[in-house]
Amino acid sequence: TAESLAQYSALTTTVVTLFILRVVKSMDFQSHLGILSRTLAVSFADLAHFFFVWFVVMMAYATAGVQLFGHAFGPVSTVTSAIVFLYYQTVALDPTTFYDQFEHAAPYWVFQLWLWSFLFVVWLILFNILVSILIDGYVQVKDQMGQSRNLFDEVTDHLKHAYCSYMAPKGSFLSDSQVMECLLAQKDGMPSTMQLRSVLFSSIDSSLSVNLRGGVEIDEQAMASLVTEPPVIHHANREQFLDFSIPGVVQHDGARRPSNASVASAVSAAPSGNAVETEEIAHSAEEQRFKIRDLMQRYGDEEVDEDDREEE
Repeated sequence: TAESLAQYSALTTTVVTLFILRVVKSMDFQSHLGILSRTLAVSFADLAHFFFVWFVVMMAYATAGVQLFGHAFGPVSTVTSAIVFLYYQTVALDPTTFYDQFEHAAPYWVFQLWLWSFLFVVWLILFNILVSILIDGYVQVKDQMGQSRNLFDEVTDHLKHAYCSYMAPKGSFLSDSQVMECLLAQKDGMPSTMQLRSVLFSSIDSSLSVNLRGGVEIDEQAMASLVTEPPVIHHANREQFLDFSIPGVVQHDGARRPSNASVASAVSAAPSGNAVETEEIAHSAEEQRFKIRDLMQRYGDEEVDEDDREEE
């Protein structure tokens, strides 16, 4: 029937439209082909705010048009039809389709005020703002692309590669598949990316430390344990919350460095005059870390006198 054919045509049109949008989105594999979808993605937030303002303004003018001209002009008899009519006039302004009807349907000065304010706000300002948003998104995408290769250069490279793969003398050309096989063969047995990253960060780590008498060295983590108030304030339970995180036995200036337990006892047994006076513990982690770094920088380079070392 005619109704079934109309429904089938509408469904087919919807499917074709969605397919075209999917094809446009799939073009992101190439920077120049995907410039449309990337421009819309970059400008999405600004477009969302713009269309909200645009809808509010169109609703206001559509409602006013229904009140002023709806009784004499069919296309603006309802708010929905008035919005559609105003959208068409925004895209392709044609005063001959409504001017005479509007002029006789409302007072002349009201009609002129409604018409010219609509043209100034919607057609002149909002429409140009929309164009500016899209241009700004396009410029951002172009800056991100930089000097990327276009589609014709990539097609030319593929054709040259295919020609050299079949026509070049054996041993004078190495195809992409052969390069990939060599790289995969070399990859076996090599450390992973995470391992290389860990080694790199550990090699460039510039940690500070404080040298106490007796060859005791307190690093940044141990200083954090010292200046941070433990969960239990009672003095008898304080030592179990001090975690110095210092290696058990290491060499320092030719002497053996004490373990964690000896470090804790050495710090607790040190004279009060040599103890580091700390300020009030900051509530935020950033302030606490700043205090620790300041203490490490002030006392980290302090050398231990030979007399004091012999006395120890």
